[in-house]
Amino acid sequence: MRSFTLALIFLFIAPQAFCKTVIVSDVDDTIRSFHSGAGYLEMYNNATDPNRAFRGMSEIFNYLSNSGAEINYVTAAIEPFIGYSIEFLTVNQFPQDYNYSYKGWLEDTFDFKTRQILEILSDVQETDTIVLLGDNGDRDVEVYSFISLQYPQSVVFIHKLFSTPIAPGQIPYLTGADLSMTLAAHGFLTTVQRDDVLQKIIADIKSGDEFVLDMIWPHWGETTQTEVDSVFSDVSPASELIKKAIFP
Repeated sequence: MRSFTLALIFLFIAPQAFCKTVIVSDVDDTIRSFHSGAGYLEMYNNATDPNRAFRGMSEIFNYLSNSGAEINYVTAAIEPFIGYSIEFLTVNQFPQDYNYSYKGWLEDTFDFKTRQILEILSDVQETDTIVLLGDNGDRDVEVYSFISLQYPQSVVFIHKLFSTPIAPGQIPYLTGADLSMTLAAHGFLTTVQRDDVLQKIIADIKSGDEFVLDMIWPHWGETTQTEVDSVFSDVSPASELIKKAIFP
C-alpha cells in the first residue's frame, strides 16, 4: 500500500517537476537599440556598436537563465552582421549558453522566423512554458501570433517602440523596468530580482547621462502619455521617475 501511494504521488508531481521554460527572443529593438526603419547609416552604426543594450535586459535574461530557462535568440539580421550581434551579446554579458539563428540574404523574415522558432519548440510539451520576446518594428507581432496558435501556452512580450499595433493577448513593455515588473507578476522573476533591475535603472536615470537615458527609452521611440500611464499604472516613486524619463 505504501509503495502504491508513493507511486501515485510521483505520478502527479513528476510531470510538473520536469516542466521547462523556453525563451525565444529577438535582438534588434528588443534587447538592443537598433532603430529599425531608420536610414542605412544609422542602422549600420547602431548594429556595429556593442554598447547599445537596453538597460536592465541583460540582468533580466541572466536571472531567467539562472532559474533554468532555455535561452534562444532568433534575429532577422543577415550573415555579415552576425559577428556584431554575437559581440553585442558577449560585451553585455547576456547568457552565453544560447542557440542563435540568423537569416540568409533572400529569406523572408516571417518565413525564416516561424521556421526557426517551430524547430526550437519541436520538443516542447504542453506543460512547458514558452516566453516570446520581440518588438513591434518588424514582423515579431505577426510571427508570435502564428506561433501562439500552434503553442497556446506561449506568453508574448512586445517592446512597443513604434506606433504599429500589437496583437490581442500580447503584453507590451516600454523599458526593462516595466518588463521586470510584468515578468515578476507572471512568476518568471522573484520580487528580489525585480527590485534589483528597478534599482539599477533608477540609478541610471539619476546619473543624468544622456546616452544611458537613451538606452532606457530611445529618443526616437514612439509612444503616448496614455500608453506610458497604462504601463506604469501604479503611483510608486519608481514608476513616476521612469515615466518622467520617457516623457521629461
